Amino acid sequence: MTIRFAVVGCGTAANHIHLPLLRAAGADVTVFASRSRSSAESTCERLAERPPDVELVGDLPVRGRDRTLRVWALTGTSPAAAAQPGPT
Repeated sequence: MTIRFAVVGCGTAANHIHLPLLRAAGADVTVFASRSRSSAESTCERLAERPPDVELVGDLPVRGRDRTLRVWALTGTSPAAAAQPGPT
Protein backbone atom coordinates (compact mmCIF):
# COMPACT_ATOMS: atom_id res chain seq x y z
CA MET A 1 0.00 0.00 0.00
CA THR A 2 1.36 3.40 -0.98
CA ILE A 3 0.89 6.32 1.36
CA ARG A 4 0.67 9.71 -0.31
CA PHE A 5 1.24 13.04 1.38
CA ALA A 6 0.66 16.69 0.60
CA VAL A 7 3.23 19.17 1.88
CA VAL A 8 1.81 22.53 2.89
CA GLY A 9 4.63 24.96 3.48
CA CYS A 10 7.80 24.33 1.47
CA GLY A 11 10.39 26.07 3.60
CA THR A 12 13.52 24.91 5.37
CA ALA A 13 11.81 22.41 7.70
CA ALA A 14 9.94 20.76 4.83
CA ASN A 15 13.05 20.44 2.68
CA HIS A 16 15.52 19.36 5.35
CA ILE A 17 13.39 17.45 7.86
CA HIS A 18 9.93 16.40 6.68
CA LEU A 19 10.56 15.43 3.05
CA PRO A 20 13.69 13.35 3.72
CA LEU A 21 11.88 11.45 6.49
CA LEU A 22 8.77 10.88 4.39
CA ARG A 23 10.85 9.62 1.46
CA ALA A 24 12.91 7.36 3.74
CA ALA A 25 9.64 5.87 5.01
CA GLY A 26 8.60 5.12 1.42
CA ALA A 27 5.81 7.70 1.23
CA ASP A 28 4.96 9.43 -2.05
CA VAL A 29 4.78 13.19 -1.68
CA THR A 30 2.43 14.21 -4.48
CA VAL A 31 1.19 17.72 -3.68
CA PHE A 32 3.14 20.83 -2.75
CA ALA A 33 1.66 24.13 -1.61
CA SER A 34 3.29 27.23 -0.22
CA ARG A 35 2.66 30.95 0.06
CA SER A 36 5.42 31.36 -2.49
CA ARG A 37 4.94 29.62 -5.83
CA SER A 38 8.70 29.51 -6.33
CA SER A 39 9.16 27.66 -3.02
CA ALA A 40 6.56 25.04 -3.94
CA GLU A 41 7.98 24.55 -7.42
CA SER A 42 11.61 24.33 -6.26
CA THR A 43 10.64 21.79 -3.59
CA CYS A 44 8.78 19.74 -6.19
CA GLU A 45 11.74 19.91 -8.58
CA ARG A 46 14.12 18.67 -5.88
CA LEU A 47 12.34 15.35 -5.86
CA ALA A 48 13.70 13.62 -8.93
CA GLU A 49 11.06 10.90 -8.88
CA ARG A 50 7.53 12.06 -9.54
CA PRO A 51 4.88 9.33 -9.34
CA PRO A 52 3.81 8.30 -12.86
CA ASP A 53 0.11 8.67 -12.11
CA VAL A 54 0.26 12.39 -11.21
CA GLU A 55 -0.71 14.96 -13.84
CA LEU A 56 -0.63 18.74 -13.92
CA VAL A 57 -4.14 20.14 -13.56
CA GLY A 58 -3.05 23.72 -14.17
CA ASP A 59 -2.68 27.10 -12.52
CA LEU A 60 -5.91 27.65 -10.62
CA PRO A 61 -7.21 30.92 -9.16
CA VAL A 62 -7.30 31.30 -5.38
CA ARG A 63 -10.09 33.40 -3.90
CA GLY A 64 -8.70 36.53 -2.28
CA ARG A 65 -5.28 36.28 -3.97
CA ASP A 66 -3.84 37.88 -7.08
CA ARG A 67 -1.74 34.84 -7.99
CA THR A 68 -2.73 31.38 -9.08
CA LEU A 69 -1.72 28.07 -7.48
CA ARG A 70 -0.19 25.29 -9.56
CA VAL A 71 -2.07 22.06 -8.83
CA TRP A 72 -1.28 18.42 -9.61
CA ALA A 73 -3.71 15.52 -9.10
CA LEU A 74 -3.88 11.78 -9.58
CA THR A 75 -4.36 10.88 -13.24
CA GLY A 76 -8.03 10.81 -14.13
CA THR A 77 -9.24 12.58 -10.99
CA SER A 78 -8.93 16.22 -12.05
CA PRO A 79 -12.11 18.14 -12.94
CA ALA A 80 -10.92 18.38 -16.54
CA ALA A 81 -10.47 14.60 -16.71
CA ALA A 82 -13.92 14.05 -15.18
CA ALA A 83 -15.46 16.14 -17.97
CA GLN A 84 -13.85 13.97 -20.67
CA PRO A 85 -15.98 11.11 -21.96
CA GLY A 86 -14.57 7.72 -21.08
CA PRO A 87 -13.82 4.90 -23.52
CA THR A 88 -16.86 3.29 -25.06
